[in-house]
Formats: sequence, C-alpha cells, structure tokens
Amino acid sequence: MLLQEITEREELVEENKKNDSKKKELERLTATQMRQRAMETFSKTNKRKNKEGEGEGLVKDKRKRRSESDAFKFVKEKFERELALREKEIEVNKKEQEAKSSQFEAIFQ
Repeated sequence: MLLQEITEREELVEENKKNDSKKKELERLTATQMRQRAMETFSKTNKRKNKEGEGEGLVKDKRKRRSESDAFKFVKEKFERELALREKEIEVNKKEQEAKSSQFEAIFQ
C-alpha cells in the first residue's frame, strides 16, 4: 500500500515535470516569436498578416508617384496662363496709351 502510493506520487511528479518542461518550451517559443515580430518592419508585418489572413485590407496599393511629365505639364499650363494674362495687360495698356494720346492731341488742336 505504501509502496503503491510512493510510485503514484513519483509518476505524478514525473508527469508534472514533463508538463512544466512543455510549458517552458511553449513559453520560450512564444517569446522568440514576439521578439521577431517586434523587430519586423511595418511592411513585413503587413505581408505576414496578409499571409495569415488576419489583416485584410491593411496593405494598400502603393501610391503612384507623379512622373516628371506631370510636373512639367503643370508648369507649362501655369506659364501659358501667365502669358495670356500678360498679353491682356499689354493690350489694355496700349488702349489706355492710345486714349491718352488722342486726348492729348485733341487738347492741343
């Protein structure tokens, strides 16, 4: 009877040791995974989440960079608007000069 209790206790202790070692191994694995995740860059995290299916919609399409032609197109359009405005101002100034000169000539005649 006493021998049987001792063997049962020894078996329980061995089983507890196995469970503890499994728990420690699991904790160690999760800790290494956490460290790896902490060291990931943002893009790697998004890629990993998409592979796992967790973060659907997190990764957006990369923004399309504007090409140089867009910038040149903008500058060209701006230049054309300014040029048209200058031409109108020149015409207005010519008309004012003509009006003043005709008034001046009318006064002296």
